Amino acid sequence: MNTSIYDEAQIGDIIVLNTDDFISKFIRWVTDSKYSHVCVYIGGGEVIESANGYGVRIIDLDEYTEDPRTLLTLLRVRSLSPAKAKKIVEYAIGYIYRGYDFFGLIGIFSKHIVRKLNLNRWITFYGKNRADEAAAFWCSEFVGHCYEKFGIQFVKHDITYLTPDEIKKSRIVKEIKI
Repeated sequence: MNTSIYDEAQIGDIIVLNTDDFISKFIRWVTDSKYSHVCVYIGGGEVIESANGYGVRIIDLDEYTEDPRTLLTLLRVRSLSPAKAKKIVEYAIGYIYRGYDFFGLIGIFSKHIVRKLNLNRWITFYGKNRADEAAAFWCSEFVGHCYEKFGIQFVKHDITYLTPDEIKKSRIVKEIKI
């Protein structure tokens, strides 16, 4: 069966992806991940995301599907009702024009680099779930915050350090074949 993401995506589905640009490659290297970005499908061929240089915004999914080098994976939260998915999307849309948390992203990079270099016995990071007061988000923090608001947690740790790969590997999501 050869279907497209447009045939399969439902409101509230999550899309994890990577591109071929330098930033994407750097994020994947730092986080030991296949993915560097995450967004939420809101219907009508559009996604909501928090993106570097833009903050929280709505864009056409075409911006990611047009480049054949972009790896897209469609995820669905297990047992998420259409009504709850709609509420999550409406809540996310309320964050339009919030900024991108570049400095917070530096914090997550620092944490992962410390782990990658095996320095974590000397350096400890104390996360604080500050998303409710956040004026800005990076992509996975934004998605984690929107779902957590409705009782859906991808990880047990603070979403301040949530990565796209952790969302993909979460037991509460399933991959939808496209």
